[in-house]
Amino acid sequence: MAHSESAESPDSITALDYVESQLQLEHDARDVLPYDPTHCTYFDGGLRQPVYACLTCINKSKTLSGVCYSCSIQCHSDHDLVELFNKRNFTCDCGTARMASFGGCNLRKNYNELDIPSSSNKYDHNFQGKFCACDTAYNPESAVGTMYQCLLGDVCNEDWYHEECILGLPFPPLAPEPPKSPKGHPTGVDLMHLSGAKSKAVPHAPKGHPTKVMLDLHQGERIADTAETREPKSPQGHPTGVKLYPLDLAEFELSSSAQKPEPASPTGHPTGVNLLPQFEGDLPASVSDAEQDNDDDGDDDNDDDEHVPPPGFPDDDLFEAFICWRCVNKHRQILGRWAGWSKVALKEVVRKQPGEENDERDLHPAEPSAKRKLYETEMIEPPAKKVQTDNDKSLSASISSVASSTTHDSSLTVATEPGPDECHMPVSIPSAKEFSLFLIEGWRDHVCRCTSCMKFLDKFPMLKDEEVTYEPPKDEDETLSLLDAGTRALGSLPHLNAMEGLYAYNKVKTKLASFLKPFADEGRIVSEQDVKAFFEEIKSK
Repeated sequence: MAHSESAESPDSITALDYVESQLQLEHDARDVLPYDPTHCTYFDGGLRQPVYACLTCINKSKTLSGVCYSCSIQCHSDHDLVELFNKRNFTCDCGTARMASFGGCNLRKNYNELDIPSSSNKYDHNFQGKFCACDTAYNPESAVGTMYQCLLGDVCNEDWYHEECILGLPFPPLAPEPPKSPKGHPTGVDLMHLSGAKSKAVPHAPKGHPTKVMLDLHQGERIADTAETREPKSPQGHPTGVKLYPLDLAEFELSSSAQKPEPASPTGHPTGVNLLPQFEGDLPASVSDAEQDNDDDGDDDNDDDEHVPPPGFPDDDLFEAFICWRCVNKHRQILGRWAGWSKVALKEVVRKQPGEENDERDLHPAEPSAKRKLYETEMIEPPAKKVQTDNDKSLSASISSVASSTTHDSSLTVATEPGPDECHMPVSIPSAKEFSLFLIEGWRDHVCRCTSCMKFLDKFPMLKDEEVTYEPPKDEDETLSLLDAGTRALGSLPHLNAMEGLYAYNKVKTKLASFLKPFADEGRIVSEQDVKAFFEEIKSK
């Protein structure tokens, strides 16, 4: 009886379930942390590397700081961490005087003397867990949309930005929560108030049962159950239903001339009546094709969950990198000329100013052939061609004579491409007050590299060549379970140490078997308190 009662306990799990849950946890951990966390990057100097902000240590020391990937696991795994992703020219602060509240690094083991922090590290609100120009804390559980990191980072220190903030648009409103009853349950929506009907008590029959009534929803008045209004009966005596909407069916009767015989199929069965003759032959082929595609795909759920960027934001497939409006403004004389540069950047993405109306031209750029389509669809006559005058004819003849002479003179050459010291960057700069740049894939191969432009590119080498980002080495044991990894580590120990480890393991195994045997014999559940008490007893001996 005790065994059956314990088996029904909702908090109990079998040993097999526990092992499977542990294996799943190990698999999830390998997906999130696939690298070997045994090397601190402090002595590697400033690197572009993954950086983590430890809010626990920052709150204690009252100083902004960041740690490398390995230290986030080996030293701060039980702290409140914020992943900042890659930061340029950053040196790990773990085990330095900047994080004195934590002490020495567990990997460098400098517990007696803290190291000197790097002076080249840059800190901003990201190290407080906040991002974007809106200074909002990032919550991965509730965040909606995509954030983009600024490539240049000269002003913003490689900050991350929301799509709406890049465009200067407000965030979409959150769906309101349904109202709650006094007990906290959703109260639902009262749909009956839409009818406008007056709420009146229903009269009761002599025996207390409700009587049948007819409701006129237009007037909201109760109609008494009289002989004139009593519900009609079918030939068998069953009620035919209540008439809630009195209608004059004469309005729907078709004249004899309008009535047409229902067409029949070749087999003689009725094919049905076309109720939408006005649409007959007018449906585009794309409608039926789209319906067929929707039926074949079967991925409606995935389409509903797909994030749709705000109007005016470029598609992810059209650009490779992003430079925020703050960095563009500082270097407007150079980066401003990149906007719309062929094979370098898309057209400038303007950031709306507070109180400024949306410009439809920015949200919906005109197609190159818009003018031609306007002439065709609106039947507007295009502008008349300019009549060529005698002066124009003489000028054309002069140009033709010069062109013909150059074809026979091999010593005369015409320059078609700018020289190495000639800048071929566009001259015009967008007039918008603030705008961001979206760089096209392969843009580094097409930027100008004249003497003047190279001075700017040398100052920001990430615009000239792709950066090298430090990546910790892969974990050799990432495909092994904790048991397999422990066995492998045991095999790498010296013989004497390995024998001592096996002896200690067998000793614990024997004690654990003796501890669990009474529970198995009596069918009792092993609680968490029992396990803790067992290991506390071992530690005390």
